[in-house]
Amino acid sequence: MSVDTIYTRLNNGESTAVVGEPHVGKTSLLAFVADDRIKRRSLDTAKQQVFIEISCLSLPVDFKPADFWSDIILQLEPHCKSSETVLQHIGLLKQANFGSYLLERFFGKLNREGYRVVLLLDEFDVLLHHPNFNTAEFFGALRTNATNVGGLALIIASRLGVAEINRRTAEINPVGSPFLNNFATERLYPLNRGEVDGLIDYMLGDSPIIFSRDDRAFVHRVAGGHPFLVQAASAAMFQQIAIRQQGSDRYTAASRRFYDSISHHFSDLWRYFDSNAQAALVLLTLGELEGKIQGRDFNIQDLQDLDWYEPELRKLADTGIVESEGDIPWTDLSSNFVRAGERRWRVAPASFIWWVALELLPKTRRGQEFEKWLHDREYEGVFTNKTRDKLLEMRQHIPTEFKEISWKLIRGFIAAHAGFAV
Repeated sequence: MSVDTIYTRLNNGESTAVVGEPHVGKTSLLAFVADDRIKRRSLDTAKQQVFIEISCLSLPVDFKPADFWSDIILQLEPHCKSSETVLQHIGLLKQANFGSYLLERFFGKLNREGYRVVLLLDEFDVLLHHPNFNTAEFFGALRTNATNVGGLALIIASRLGVAEINRRTAEINPVGSPFLNNFATERLYPLNRGEVDGLIDYMLGDSPIIFSRDDRAFVHRVAGGHPFLVQAASAAMFQQIAIRQQGSDRYTAASRRFYDSISHHFSDLWRYFDSNAQAALVLLTLGELEGKIQGRDFNIQDLQDLDWYEPELRKLADTGIVESEGDIPWTDLSSNFVRAGERRWRVAPASFIWWVALELLPKTRRGQEFEKWLHDREYEGVFTNKTRDKLLEMRQHIPTEFKEISWKLIRGFIAAHAGFAV
C-alpha cells in the first residue's frame, strides 16, 4: 500500500493503521501524509478535512477521554466558524462533557455540513496501557465515529498490528465487533538494497562527498535495511569521508560514531520482541560468531534445533533483523551464515550481533546470577544445556575493554564482502 492508497481510503472516509517495529518510520510517514503539499496534491476537496495530530505517548496519566475529545474540538473549532450549526453542536458537546452519544451525533452533523476530522494518532498501542483509555466506551466511540457517521477518519501508527490490538482488547469487548475491524493495514518493511542506495543518494544530495563501493558496503552490512540505522551509518561514514580519513581507520571511526548513536535503538527493539524471538536471535548470534571464528557456515544443530523457531525467524525477517540466503544478493554470500536444515540465515544488521554479544549476553559466570539472567528473560526451558554453556563461554571470551573489541568485531563482519583491509 502506498501513500496514494492511504489517501484514496481517506477520501472515502476510511481508516488506516500504519504498523511497524520501533524507529522504522511510522511517525515520519504520518508527518508526510499530513504535509500541506501532499494534502494539496492528494486530498479530495469535496469535504473540508481537518488534520489533527496527537502523540498518544505524550498523554498524561491523568488525561481522560473527555480531555482527549476536548482537545480535538478545540483544534477543530477555528475551521468551522462559517457553520453556525456546527458551532452550536460544539457548544452542546462541551455542556455534556463530550459524552459518547452526543459525539456520535456531532460527527454525523459534521459530515452533513461538509467537514471531516482526520485524526492521526501516533503510538496508538500506548492507549492499551493507559488506565483511562483502555475501555470499551473509548475504543467503541472511535470505531463508531470512524465507521458509521462519516465525520471522522483515523490514521494510526502502532508497533502492534490490527489483529493483535483486536486480540488484546477482546477482554473489554467480549460481545461486540473488534474495535479496529474497519482498518486497512500499511505495514512498513525494511528497505531493499536498491532503496538503501537511493536513501544514501537522497541524503548526499548535492554534496561533493562520494560514497565508494566499500563505503556503501559498510552501510549495507552494519545497518541492514532499517531506515533509522541506514541514516545513522551514512551520517557516521559521511563525517569520516569529510575529514579525508582513509583505509581501515575510516571504518573503525565510523563504527564507533555509528554505535554510539544507535545502541539505544537495539535496547528498545529488544523489548519489542517476545521471548521466543529473542531466543532465536541469541541462537543466530551465537552461530554467526562461531562461524566467524571458524571461517565457515555454522551448523546450528550443534547447539540445538533452530527449525522450531522458523515462525519467529520469518517474522523477524519481516522486521529486517534477520535475512535468509534467498533474500541476499549473490555478491554478498561470501560471509558466514548459520545453517539450519536446507536454509542459511544471518542477522541482517551486523551491528545487532555486536550489541547482543557486548550488551546482552550474561556478564556473570555459572551459578545463581546466570540462572537469574535466564529467569528474567523467560528463557528457562528454551535453551539446551549446551546452548547455556555456549552463552557463558562466548561472554567470558569477550575482552572487558569495550571499544577495542567493538570496532574489531564490526570490521570483521563487514570485511568479508566489502573487500577492504582490516
